Amino acid sequence: MKLSQKHIQEQIQGIFDSIHQKKSIKEQIIKLSDIGKLYGFGDDNNIRLKAYQILLGISDEEINQTFTYTKNDNFEDGDCYKQILRDCNGSFKLLDVCLDKDEQQIQNLRNQLILMVSKLFKENTSYSYYRGYENFCSIFLWNFGIDKGYKLIERLSASLLRQIFYFSKKFI
Repeated sequence: MKLSQKHIQEQIQGIFDSIHQKKSIKEQIIKLSDIGKLYGFGDDNNIRLKAYQILLGISDEEINQTFTYTKNDNFEDGDCYKQILRDCNGSFKLLDVCLDKDEQQIQNLRNQLILMVSKLFKENTSYSYYRGYENFCSIFLWNFGIDKGYKLIERLSASLLRQIFYFSKKFI
């Protein structure tokens, strides 16, 4: 059952309003998941993007920002950056076979991934890089492009990395 994007966005907005009115967040997330399954969020990046925006509290103006990705010699000389390079250069290995992408397209994605991940850790010096984090970021890059993907991982990372740190600290 497919409905218009406007109808789906109205339902998502209703969930967003409920979350901000402090109604049960867990119930609202389950409701959002059910709407996604029913209307096929997996089939439409625009609807998926809108759902992420609503859940993360990102305005249309924020999500449409263009970011500057600059070099920082102090960061690029560090061990964190070297690990990011190793991990990102190993990403997107099967795109040539699975999606008929040529080596140049794959390398462009890897370069964008390096820019995205290194920007996040340059600007958030309290974060620690974890191997495999680039895989998480690559999903957002692939689906939403570098700027929108960066904004989503920036917001998600604020809570995700805190949860990883808390989990790691409990078991050390």
